[in-house]
Amino acid sequence: MTQHTPLPGPIAVDPYSELLDLANAQSPGGDITPAGEVARAMLGAALDGIQVGSYDEQVIAWLQGRDASTIAVVASLLRRAWTAGLAAGRMEIREERTR
Repeated sequence: MTQHTPLPGPIAVDPYSELLDLANAQSPGGDITPAGEVARAMLGAALDGIQVGSYDEQVIAWLQGRDASTIAVVASLLRRAWTAGLAAGRMEIREERTR
């Protein structure tokens, strides 16, 4: 399965139709990948490289059982938080270099 990047945000409306479009585009052979599977791939991409514990895994499994739109929005929030933290860290490094 193709690894999907989480949706860009902010997300103002239910992203389900966008997930369906991605699922349909992903399957050139005619097999349509369910929107939930695409959303779970987005969550996997958002969590890629993050060390998780056994309880984290339980929560992730619970989240993967939610509807596709909820999973996609949580994945997007995680990715945007990571990106914001990365940008803030870079800004701090620049500020320290100019001192």
